[in-house]
Amino acid sequence: MFTEVSLDIDFRKMQKTNLRGGMEPETEWTMPSYDICYFDDDGSLTCSFSALCANETHAKVLAHAMKLSQYKTFEVWRDRTLVYERPQHFAAPQQLQ
Repeated sequence: MFTEVSLDIDFRKMQKTNLRGGMEPETEWTMPSYDICYFDDDGSLTCSFSALCANETHAKVLAHAMKLSQYKTFEVWRDRTLVYERPQHFAAPQQLQ
């Protein structure tokens, strides 16, 4: 049976070992926010949402999982940096000015 005290103890153990559910060790416990934007055929923004993801890969997977068939292109942004788009049009991450 879990209690508030037992969960606190387990959380403190995880903090000491610096492990996060099998993912790479991180120095901070905050997850970055990603903005996922979907576009119509004419390039107009159709839908967008923000999500907290453990890393860039998780944000990409979420963007693909949430994509409806009518959305042809989408972008994944972290802060002001474009980290992923489909179809892919960039060679390196772009910084929004």
